[in-house]
Amino acid sequence: MSEHSHRPLHLLLHQDRQRRVEIRQIHHCVPALSNYNLSGVCVVNVVQIWNGISNIFSIVGPFISDTYLGRFRTLLFGGISSLLTFVYIQTNFAIPSCCLAFSIVIFLLGRHTYICKKPQGSIFSDIAKVIVAAFRKCNVQASGRTFYNPASTSEEEELENKEIVWKERFQFLDKAAIIIADPRELNEQGMARNAWRLCSLQQVEHFKCLLGILPVWVTGICCFIVHFWVLQLVQTDRSIGPHFKVPPGWMNLISMIALSSWIFIYECVYIPLVGKLSIKAPRLARKQRIRIGILLSILCMLVAAIVKKKRRDSALKHGLNEAFAAVSIMEFFTLKMPESMRTVAGAVFFLSLSIANYMGSLIVNIVHKITSINGKTSWIGGHDLNQSRLDCYYYVIAAMGGLNFIYFNLFACRYCAMTTSKQRHNKSIQMLSENELNQMMRRRSWI
Repeated sequence: MSEHSHRPLHLLLHQDRQRRVEIRQIHHCVPALSNYNLSGVCVVNVVQIWNGISNIFSIVGPFISDTYLGRFRTLLFGGISSLLTFVYIQTNFAIPSCCLAFSIVIFLLGRHTYICKKPQGSIFSDIAKVIVAAFRKCNVQASGRTFYNPASTSEEEELENKEIVWKERFQFLDKAAIIIADPRELNEQGMARNAWRLCSLQQVEHFKCLLGILPVWVTGICCFIVHFWVLQLVQTDRSIGPHFKVPPGWMNLISMIALSSWIFIYECVYIPLVGKLSIKAPRLARKQRIRIGILLSILCMLVAAIVKKKRRDSALKHGLNEAFAAVSIMEFFTLKMPESMRTVAGAVFFLSLSIANYMGSLIVNIVHKITSINGKTSWIGGHDLNQSRLDCYYYVIAAMGGLNFIYFNLFACRYCAMTTSKQRHNKSIQMLSENELNQMMRRRSWI
């Protein structure tokens, strides 16, 4: 690609970096502790639920983008609405507001270089149609049947359909694309009369792609559970010199710096060096990177349990966990899906973050309730974390990470292998081409 073709990518990456810096500077734990005098468990519940709601709304963005506004307008309106929210809040948010405003300006500078596609409809409605159509034909036998595969209406659809590979798994969903001898199936042009009775094979395969990433998606949830480290930083000596004290929320930037540093070292140092010294592929396999990320998440909890006060090392390891696990899982989601579902891949990733937040809140409440039975001092209760047994809590999370590592190696890693075959036909399936549709329409006497 030429330097000019990389310009839109550079602008988008810069806009995303500024937005992340702005978000990382904000943390709800500090005002919840200082202004409302909440205990550690209450603060964690409030922050986790808020983060869960924020991440779960990532599903709304792709729906609006794919159905109504398109990606460019959705990004623009989302950035402007966020900026207006910060301006309304005003107090102590000047730096984040400036970063967000600067990111919007950078994004608009490249508006003439972006390729803006018209909204094609949401994948979520197609998923609902496939489920309903497959349920209606649950008693139909798939063997020897003809499947509905209409011709592409544009070059973009044709290129995308070539990337879709028919898979033998989840074959019960293939019934949604079976053409039966019923006048309600096809019209005179050979198109489906009712999209809730007959779906195209492409719609079915899109749903299969989404189901195929679920095992790896579950693995990512345990890696992203958020913990007490910001609350601990409030009670830590954060002074640098006699006149400056680091805000607790700024420690979020450590993981971001570690993530960016590792990606730079991996892409610019490790891969070229190993490529010169070895004839083997220098890149780590996706399964290896996810395994390393899970192990780093376990190591992060063990370090937090053993050395509770030295949080910077743990924050650094959390950033490396993101560099391995989060980046690899996001890459897996993106490459596993066709072009029209790339926005859904991002939404699914942030949905895992949302569930991780809710799981973290649930685990905290369960541990607090169990350890405070019969008037005992809870591991994670109270305002003073120095009196709590956070080390035991972190050991519990590390044990859950160990179970997650076993689950990934025994089951989920099988779904990490990417299909390299570009064949869309299989000997056990018959798909209906445009010519066959016309011939069928001429032979049909039951309409």
